[in-house]
Amino acid sequence: MIEIQRLGKVSFYLGKFNTGCFKTSAVWYEYYAPSELEIFRRFGADEDWIEKNLSEQIDSETELYYSVDDQLLTDREFFYVRCSIEVNDISNEGYLTYVSSDLTSANIILNDEVISFYSEIMLSFNDNSRNLQLLQKVLGKELSSLEELKIMVDSTIREVFKVPERIKVTS
Repeated sequence: MIEIQRLGKVSFYLGKFNTGCFKTSAVWYEYYAPSELEIFRRFGADEDWIEKNLSEQIDSETELYYSVDDQLLTDREFFYVRCSIEVNDISNEGYLTYVSSDLTSANIILNDEVISFYSEIMLSFNDNSRNLQLLQKVLGKELSSLEELKIMVDSTIREVFKVPERIKVTS
């Protein structure tokens, strides 16, 4: 069980990213720069609160993730968006990873395992071939050739983050 904490409209989680975070919010941001602490200040944190609750953990290299109720922030370095990913007509829970507003991977969650398929900007497609084999093993069934993943998200999220309807995963 993960421990998600609250400050006003901000939810935050300290630790290694956990897909359980998506049960409370569709979008999570990874802390990257001190300027991002402004979001906590905006919702009531003063410097004492930040020092007590965040600074020590951030300084110890503990990862910090946060989400904001009713707000989609597009100016963050790293963020994760909950979605459904369809593979050969099979819908799976998943999430998308963004770096500097670029979609870098689509991640399928199966049996507490995450199988990532990387976008064209990130790789040689050989990585995806290995992950397709892993996906077939986890699903326990042979998949026909997989060229793309169908991504299903809320229409507002699709528009704000420019989520494509399909992601090409082979050359």
